[in-house]
Amino acid sequence: MFLYKFGYKFLTFFYGLGLKIASLFSHKAKLWAQGRHNWRAKLSQGLNAANHNSKPIIWLHAASLGEYEQGKMLLQKYKSENSGYFILVSFFSPSGYEIISRQQRTNGQHLIDYCCYLPLDTAKNARDFIQIVNPALIIWVKYEFWYNYLHTAAEKKIPIYLIGVIFSPLHIIFSLWGKLTWQMMNFFTQIFTQDLESAKVVSNFLQKQPKDGFYQQHNFYAKIHPAGDTRIDSIAQNNQQRQHLPIIENFIGVNQSTKSPVFIVGSSHGEDLPHLARILPHLWDKGWKIILVPHEIDPKSIEKTVAFLKSLNSSPLLYSSLENSLPATHHPPLTSHHSLIIDKIGLLKYAYQYADFAYIGGGFSGGVHNVLEAAVFGLPTAFGGALHKFIELKQLLGLNAAFHLQPKSENMPSDWLAFIQNSQQTAQKNQIKQTLAHFFAQHQGATDKIYNLINEKE
Repeated sequence: MFLYKFGYKFLTFFYGLGLKIASLFSHKAKLWAQGRHNWRAKLSQGLNAANHNSKPIIWLHAASLGEYEQGKMLLQKYKSENSGYFILVSFFSPSGYEIISRQQRTNGQHLIDYCCYLPLDTAKNARDFIQIVNPALIIWVKYEFWYNYLHTAAEKKIPIYLIGVIFSPLHIIFSLWGKLTWQMMNFFTQIFTQDLESAKVVSNFLQKQPKDGFYQQHNFYAKIHPAGDTRIDSIAQNNQQRQHLPIIENFIGVNQSTKSPVFIVGSSHGEDLPHLARILPHLWDKGWKIILVPHEIDPKSIEKTVAFLKSLNSSPLLYSSLENSLPATHHPPLTSHHSLIIDKIGLLKYAYQYADFAYIGGGFSGGVHNVLEAAVFGLPTAFGGALHKFIELKQLLGLNAAFHLQPKSENMPSDWLAFIQNSQQTAQKNQIKQTLAHFFAQHQGATDKIYNLINEKE
C-alpha cells in the first residue's frame, strides 16, 4: 500500500504543477489555478460573510456542473426537510464553479450558501480545508476519489456518502491502481450506485478474492446500495418549469402554420464537428433548422463553431447578438436563416423543448454530456463514444429511442439519416414519446431513497 500512496502523492504533485504551467496558455487552467490561490483566507472569509454561524454544514463535492446536477436534488431535499443546514458546494473544475458562482452573484442562490474550488489533494490541504469547514455530513458525487480528503474525514469520523457512481468491469477499482481506490472506498460510510448491475459487478469481483485478504477485511458488501439516478428527479422537475425563449420561437417559426423541424446539438466539442459535417447538409436540404450549443462559449470556441458552419455554407445567427440588439418581440422574422448558435450559459435545457431530434456532444472527447435533459422532452437522440460509464445511454438504445454513432462505419451517415427520418414518422414519434415518458416515470425516486437511507444510518 505504501507504493500506491507514494505513487498517488507523486502524481498529484505533478498534476498540480502541470496545471500551473498550463495556466500560462489555457484560460480554463488559469481559472483552475487562480481559483485556488490563497484559498484558506478566501474560505474562512467566505464562510464568515455567508453567516454560517453554528448551523451544521453539509458539504457536497462535485467534479463539475453535470455531477452537481446529480447532487442538487439531495441538497434540496435536506433544505426542504430542515432549513437549519448550511450548504457548501465545492468543485474541481472551473466549468462547474464559474457557472454556479455566477448564478449566486447575479440571481442569488437559495439552495447553496457558499461555493468554492476544492484545493489540490495534499495531506495539509485536506486537513486545513476540513478543519475550516468542519462539516457535519459529506456527500461526494460519482467518480470523485481524493485520498487525503477522504482519509482526513474518516479519521474525524465525519459520515461520507458517495452517490451516483457506476461500476463497470473497466472501472479504475479493477485496474492496477485498484487497491488504493478500494482503500478510499472503505472511507465512505455508504456508496449509492445508479443501478443494480454496478453492485453485481463489485460483488462478483469480491467473491473471487481470497477469504482472508484485504478485500474481505472490510465489509464492502454492506456499503453498496443500488439507488438510481438522482438526475432523473432533477430533470423531471425542470421539465415542469419550462422557460419560453422568444428568439428561438422566432427562428423556428413556432407561430407559423408549418413549423420547421429542429435538430439541436447540445454541448458540442470540437471532436463532434467532423461527424456533424456528414449529416447537417442533408438535414438543411430537407428543411431542418439547426440549433448548435457549444460546450464552451468563450470567444475562441464560438469563432470555431461559426467557422465550422460557414464551411458548410451556412451563415449562423448568434443568440447573444440577437438578444443584445433588440427586445425579442421586436425582431424581424428569422425564419429565412437555418442555423443558430446559442452562446449563452443556462439555456440548453430549455432549448430542447423546441427540438425534434437532439445530438448530445462530448462522446468523442471524454464522455457524453447529459442526454436525459433532451430525452425528457420525448426527443430521439444520438451520441458517440464509449458507453460503459453511462447507464442511461444503454437504456435509451435499448428502448430504440437513440442512435449510437459508429464513425468507422461507411454506412454511418446513411444509417443515422434513416434513423432520424424514421423517428419523425408520426407513429414512431408518438411511440418514442410514450416510451420515454414511461421511462422517466419508472426511474424517479432515487433522491428520496438516498435521503432515507442516509438518515436511517445517521
